[in-house]
Amino acid sequence: AEFKGYAKLIDDLPSGEKYKFQILPEPSNRIFDILTKAPLRFSFETANEISKVLNVTKVTLTSPIVNDASIDLLRSFNLEELRLSNLADENGWKILFGLFLFFSARKPFFDIIAALDSILNSKSCKKIRVLKIDGDHSVFNNDWIDQIANVLGPVLQQLDLSGCYLFRQNLACFPNLTELDVSYASISMKNGISQLNNLEKLSLAGIWLDDDDCEEIFKLRKLQFLNLSNFNPEPNLHFVEYSSLKKSNRPLPELKFLDISGFALHDLEMTQIARLVEVYPKLETIGLIRDGFPPNSNMAIPGVKLLMNTTIEECLDSIDYYLNNWGFQHKTIAPIIYGIHLEVGQTTYPEVGRTTYPEELMIQCLGKVIEAIDHGTKFNYIYGPFLTLKNLIDESRLRRISSSQRHSLARYLLAQPPRNERVFKYYFRLFQQCFTSDAFLASPYINYSMVYNITIDFVLRAISPGGDSYRQEALEMGMSISSKCLCKMSRSDEIFRKRKLGGLCNYLMNGSEKRTRQAAAVILVHVFSFSTNRSMTEDEKIQLTTEIMYSINEYKLDSDLDIQSVFCFIHKRSKSSVAKDWINWVLIN
Repeated sequence: AEFKGYAKLIDDLPSGEKYKFQILPEPSNRIFDILTKAPLRFSFETANEISKVLNVTKVTLTSPIVNDASIDLLRSFNLEELRLSNLADENGWKILFGLFLFFSARKPFFDIIAALDSILNSKSCKKIRVLKIDGDHSVFNNDWIDQIANVLGPVLQQLDLSGCYLFRQNLACFPNLTELDVSYASISMKNGISQLNNLEKLSLAGIWLDDDDCEEIFKLRKLQFLNLSNFNPEPNLHFVEYSSLKKSNRPLPELKFLDISGFALHDLEMTQIARLVEVYPKLETIGLIRDGFPPNSNMAIPGVKLLMNTTIEECLDSIDYYLNNWGFQHKTIAPIIYGIHLEVGQTTYPEVGRTTYPEELMIQCLGKVIEAIDHGTKFNYIYGPFLTLKNLIDESRLRRISSSQRHSLARYLLAQPPRNERVFKYYFRLFQQCFTSDAFLASPYINYSMVYNITIDFVLRAISPGGDSYRQEALEMGMSISSKCLCKMSRSDEIFRKRKLGGLCNYLMNGSEKRTRQAAAVILVHVFSFSTNRSMTEDEKIQLTTEIMYSINEYKLDSDLDIQSVFCFIHKRSKSSVAKDWINWVLIN
């Protein structure tokens, strides 16, 4: 209501005065970033109000735009930065402007030019300085780079095409670029990169380079940041060694940051890496992240910061650097988090002679891992972060991290329920640790509906064949979360209203374990209280559960279990009206 009122106030102002009363760009960008976490389905009225109040200059689209009002809203902004992500998600982005076409059964074709044309107005085409396209190996128009350059070539200063298919695409048509990220893209230095004389930052992570490519890199005389992480050269070539060979030519005289993480460090001594300072006298930081521990890792290079992952302290320092400086790469962060997992595992399962870390350090680790995940880190194996987080999390630490970190972790978990059985057990333990924590559930903006409905999915999965290994834990978790989340949900919740609990009722009658059957009864009583708007006290719920279990156990002594017969028996024998109401509710639902 306040937002609408403010929009109306601005609307009544003279046209020349309206822009003065818009929210400033920085808070506008933050607000709109929250709105774009989900598919854009703004009504024309809402879109019109947003355009009047917010002065948005940066847009990151991680979900598809699904209606004309949202497209019109984007075109109303004068953008300076635009990022398009998850383009390979054909089930989502194919809705966007009808742009997702197929030219074969295997590879999707995405008309990136039409997408940009639909989003950018004429002012944006002149003002935009940053364009990031997370291609994820989607296939675009054959001449898409040339078409973008025809419109944006003179104005773009930062271009991120990581993961894009760039075969035979010439990047020399962006003469004013100062930052370029073509990590994990199909590209070589022959694609015109060496002609970008203003480049200060270049990421070629995961790109195959040979001697000629190194020579092309050396032409970039203004280059300050160079990311060659996960670079796999031919066996007879190492960038470090090649740099030494060209020392007399003073290659890259301004270079301050060099990332060779994932490099074949086992073939390099730290003394060789130390000589890089002689080749690049302005070098301040070297990234040396890798799986496993490099030899002589305790060696320091005077005046140079080494980003490593051999100790917890180094892992934390490296994560902090990558998250707050240019050159962040998803595949570089993953082994850092794995390094934390290895070290934390020693304190979780201590043995003689192993290090015990201070509690404050463990809390710092938990916060940094969450921050890295929230930043968009991707993992080759999804159980990687699950293992690390499970070892780090307990009730005390969940209480001591910030509410924003708890919210980020909750959002990550609710978006990640896996189907793979091997991964599921790690996810389940982590979900259980977090969402049975009072501190965690007390965090603002928790989606209690998603928490509860995922929990019920776990419960139903646990009581089905094959769920024996975690059945008791799942049902006990169901009891805990039912008591804490249902009271915070809307009774009109659509997913909850459609939920069928017949499987839980059957387990209550036929389950062989008394403790888990009791848990099933408790869950059903919680749902009954919530669904019928009774707001029962805990004592009333306990009393009802006791009466239900007593009646079922009494019936089981001398009768065959048939759900209708059991309920009729309970209905006749029940002393309280609430038990009879519960039976009627179960039969209806």
